[in-house]
Amino acid sequence: MLHYSYPALGKRYESRAIGTSRVGNAGCERSEERLRERWGDLAPGTLLRARFDPQAPERAAIVVEKVDALDCVMILIGLIILCGSAWEIRNQMKR
Repeated sequence: MLHYSYPALGKRYESRAIGTSRVGNAGCERSEERLRERWGDLAPGTLLRARFDPQAPERAAIVVEKVDALDCVMILIGLIILCGSAWEIRNQMKR
């Protein structure tokens, strides 16, 4: 199981909470197998980014920095919608 400590507001805290990927929400998986697959290549002492609530610094989660396939798909869908909208606006302005 992943375990980490982090400094916050002059105190050291410990946690096991995991954040999610930037778009795909893949970090919510809690099975041991999936955690090992995602985090197994981290050596002890690896520096990670932890996000915490300043009002409750004991509440933190590490952030998944890797972009997975679902993230790429979501970005691609967004770009297609953006380009399609721009194309339609351009066509409407020509009329």
